[in-house]
Formats: sequence, C-alpha cells, structure tokens
Amino acid sequence: MSLDQAIAQDLTAIADLLDKYDRHSAARFSERLRAPYFEASALVATFDTNEFWGGPGSLADQGMCVQESANSGDFPEARRDYWNRMAHLGEYLAEHGAHNPRLRSWVSVFQQWRRQGL
Repeated sequence: MSLDQAIAQDLTAIADLLDKYDRHSAARFSERLRAPYFEASALVATFDTNEFWGGPGSLADQGMCVQESANSGDFPEARRDYWNRMAHLGEYLAEHGAHNPRLRSWVSVFQQWRRQGL
C-alpha cells in the first residue's frame, strides 16, 4: 500500500469517526475529508489551514473531544485511532510542503499522547 492510499484511508476513517462520535465536526469537515485527492499538492492546499490545525474550533482541537454517540463503549479507543490518524495526516502534509506551524505542534501533541498511552 502506498502512502497515498494510506492517507486516503486515514481521511475516510477520520470522517467515519466524526460521523459516529462528533456530528458537529462531521458537518463542518466531512465533505473535504471524503473528497478524492489525486495529488499531494491538492491535499496540502486543502488541509494546511488553521481551520484544520489552528486553535479553538479547529479539527485538531475540537475533533473527537466530546462524545455525542450513545455507543460509548469504544469511544476511548476510537479517539486514540483519531489522534493516530491525525498525526499521520499531519506528518504526510509536512513531508509534502505544508507550512502551518500549528500543524507541526498538533502532530507533536498527538504523538506525545500516543507515547503516553492516552
């Protein structure tokens, strides 16, 4: 599996997680997460923004922070999956020219949480 296929799977999985657990974020971001991207440059142009990686209200900050689903048993594991996929997406974007400084900060935070087992 190429990295591009892995990123496409990450985007779909992030959208699926938001659909299941965080309808507010899903409503804001699902269309862009599910859009077909054929080149890294198009992906960077779409996701190298404060709307995705900025502070309050961004997908990195708000996504999966509140569980809205009645199916709560798997929420902690789903949130860890979300953080891992967001870290992977951010790493990919940075490798392909993304310059948003908050992106790098969030990737670092997600990686730290993964190491800490949160």
